[in-house]
Amino acid sequence: SAAAALAIVSLVAGTGVSLWQAGVAQHQRERAENRFRDVQKFSRSVLFELHEAIRDLPGSTPARNLLLDRATEFLDNLAKDSASDAGLQVELAEGYRRLGHVQGSTFSDNIGRRDAAIGSFRKAVRLGEQAPANADAGIVLLGAYDDLSGALWNNNDRSEADWWYQKHRNLVAVLEARFPNDNKVRSSIASSYSELAFYRSQRNDLAGAKDDY
Repeated sequence: SAAAALAIVSLVAGTGVSLWQAGVAQHQRERAENRFRDVQKFSRSVLFELHEAIRDLPGSTPARNLLLDRATEFLDNLAKDSASDAGLQVELAEGYRRLGHVQGSTFSDNIGRRDAAIGSFRKAVRLGEQAPANADAGIVLLGAYDDLSGALWNNNDRSEADWWYQKHRNLVAVLEARFPNDNKVRSSIASSYSELAFYRSQRNDLAGAKDDY
């Protein structure tokens, strides 16, 4: 009887621990999903819709600067706790790319903060490189490499720009070999070849640019 009672107590205790662990795991999943939705909503909707709404208002530059500063703080705080969340890393990388475009990208309406844009593109690259090497991370990283190399080139940091350009080209080759039948990846690769071609044209390598186009 004592042995049976001990077995029952052990079983109940073990079940309780298992249920507690399952509850903790579920809470962590929900927390990760909530963070993912937060950053997605903020980076894809709130930040840029609000920025577009005030962009052309007279005297809006201080407000735009403040909005971008708060956006940087928001993304930085989420990035501190993203190491174990691959989906969040990819979403944050895309958020930093969008932020950099508004801060100082040559090819979008921006407030002329080139150094801040370069900093945001560096963060996007870092998160993209840290994320598991899947299709979504590869696509975001292609864009981040192009953003960073272009921003550095326009800032006259030509040597480092060339280095990131080569990283971009190398990743194109890797993804082209790894995902030959993924149409989303193929579309991003096609865009990358166009971006690489433009970069080569800036370096007066017109034959190479024509080949990439």
